[in-house]
Amino acid sequence: MALLVLHARLGLFVVDPRDVAWMQYSDWPNYLFGWSFYRWDSWRLPVGYFSNLLHPVGTSTGLTDSIPWLAVTFKMLDPWLPRSFQYFGAYLLLCFFLQGFVGFRIMMLLSRDRLHSMLSAAFLMVAPVLLDRIQHIALCSHWMILALILCNVSSVGSPQSSAVWRRKATALNLLAAATHPYLWAMTFVLSLPLFARPRREESAYVRIASSFVFWALLQIVLAAVAWWVFGYLMLGSAEESGFADYGGGLSGFFNSAGKMAFTPQIRAVSPEAFDFTGLGISLIAAILIATSAKRWMFDSRGRGRKASGPWLPSSPLFPLFLTATALWLYSLARLAPLFSWLGPLTGTFRGSGRFSWPLYYCVVLFLLARYRRAFPSRLASAALLLLLEVQVWDLSPYWLPPPRTRRPIPQVGADPFWRGAGHAFRHLVIWPQGSGGKCGDDRFGARRTYAFLFLADDQRMTINVGATSRAPLEKIQAACEVTRLALSEDRPEPETLYVLAAEVLSTEALASLREFSCHEIDAFQVCAAAPFDPRAVRLSSLRVWFPH
Repeated sequence: MALLVLHARLGLFVVDPRDVAWMQYSDWPNYLFGWSFYRWDSWRLPVGYFSNLLHPVGTSTGLTDSIPWLAVTFKMLDPWLPRSFQYFGAYLLLCFFLQGFVGFRIMMLLSRDRLHSMLSAAFLMVAPVLLDRIQHIALCSHWMILALILCNVSSVGSPQSSAVWRRKATALNLLAAATHPYLWAMTFVLSLPLFARPRREESAYVRIASSFVFWALLQIVLAAVAWWVFGYLMLGSAEESGFADYGGGLSGFFNSAGKMAFTPQIRAVSPEAFDFTGLGISLIAAILIATSAKRWMFDSRGRGRKASGPWLPSSPLFPLFLTATALWLYSLARLAPLFSWLGPLTGTFRGSGRFSWPLYYCVVLFLLARYRRAFPSRLASAALLLLLEVQVWDLSPYWLPPPRTRRPIPQVGADPFWRGAGHAFRHLVIWPQGSGGKCGDDRFGARRTYAFLFLADDQRMTINVGATSRAPLEKIQAACEVTRLALSEDRPEPETLYVLAAEVLSTEALASLREFSCHEIDAFQVCAAAPFDPRAVRLSSLRVWFPH
C-alpha cells in the first residue's frame, strides 16, 4: 500500500537514490543541497555543521531540514555511495509504510479485527494532512506521533511495567528530536500520559512526582544535546513574529480548504493549519452521530447505556486525550494571545497549526474504532472499503505529481570552462547573492542559482548561497560586506571565482580593476585574481570524466 500511495502521489522514481533531478520543487532543493554539500565537507563539531554551503557562514543539517540522523549515517558511508545520491525518496516510502504499519498495530489493539485494521491503516496512509505535507519531507514523519499513541494504548492493561514504556518513549523522543523539533514537541507531550499509569499500580504519589520531573528533564536534556550535535542551536535566533499567522481554526478537521476535488471549503486557511480528516472520515463521523441519535431517540435500551469515550475522566485513555487536546488548543489562531507567556517558544514553534496533528490522529482512530464497535459485520467492512474509495476519489488533486518534479538538472552554460572550474578554484561567489537577495537584489533567479549550486556540488567548491531556517542575518551581511569590499577595493580573495550578474559592474569599472582578471563566459562576467586564463581551465576539463 505504501508503494501504491507513493506512486500515486509522486511516482516511484523518487525512490531511486541516484535520481536527484526531481528535487527542484518547493523546499526540496534546500534539503538536497543541505545533504549533498554536507556529505563532502570535513567532520567537525557540532557534527551537523558544514561551511561549504552559504560560505563562509555555513549552516547545518538541522537548519536545512535534511533529516540529520540520516545525513550523518550516510556521510559515514560516503566512500561507498554513488556521486549523485539522495535518501529522501526512500524515506518518504518508509514514512508511508510506518504510517500504515503503526496504525494497523493500534487498530488491532482497539478492534482485534485484521480486515478492519488493514482498512484503517489505509485511511491513515491517505490522510490529507500527510499527503499535503509531502513538500516538507522531515515533517512527513507522522508515524512518530502514531508510535506514541501506540505506546499509550498498549500500556493500558499491559503486563509490562511503566518503565518499559517510558524507555520506548525516550527512544522515540530522541529520534524525533534528531528528525525535526516540531515532531519532538508533539511526541514529548504525548509521552507524558505514560506517567498516569503508576497511579493505577498504587505507587506513592511523591515518588511518581519526582520520577515524572526527572524523566521530563531528561527528555529535554537529550533533545537539547541532539539539537546541538546536529546544529540546530548554533545559528540564528528565535523570532516571536508569525505565531498567530500560522494557527488553525475550530472547524479544521472538517474544512477541506478548497484542496479537495468535491468537498467544499468552509474557509481558507494557512498551509500550516490544514488538517482536514477527509471526506471518508467525515462520512464515518456523520454515520456514527446519526446512529447514536437514532438509538437515543427511538431505542429505550440506548438511553440506559453508560457513556464511554476517551474524553471521560474514567477512561484509561483520558490522559492521552487531554494532552492531545492541549496541543490542539495551542494550534488555534484565536487562542494565540493566551500563550504569549511562553515568550521565545512561540517564535520557535510559530507554525502552531501543526500541533493539531496528535488530536487529529486520535479523532481518526477513535472514529474508526467506534465504527467497528457499532457495525461489527463484514458487510460494514465492505461499506468501510467504499468510504475509503470515496476518500481516495476526493483526494484526486493529490494524485497529480507536481509539474516540475521531472525537470532536468540545470546547467550554468555550455562552455567547458565550468567543468574544470573546480580544479582551478576552491570557492565560488555569485554576486549579488542569488539566494533570497541577502547581499542585494536577486539578479540570478532560482533556476540559475540552482544551476550554480549543482555546479559547486559537482566540482566540490564552496558557494556563498544557500537556504537555511533561522538565518543568521548579521553574519551573512558581514560576509556580503567582505565580498563588496573585495570588488570595490580591487582585493580578490585567493582561489575564489567570482560570477557577476549583468550590469553589476560597468565596463569602466571592470577596466579599472588591476588585481582582477575578468572574462565574459556564457553571458556572465567571470572574474578571479590575475592572472586568470579561461583556456587553461577548459583544457583541464577535458581530462576529467563527469557522470552527468
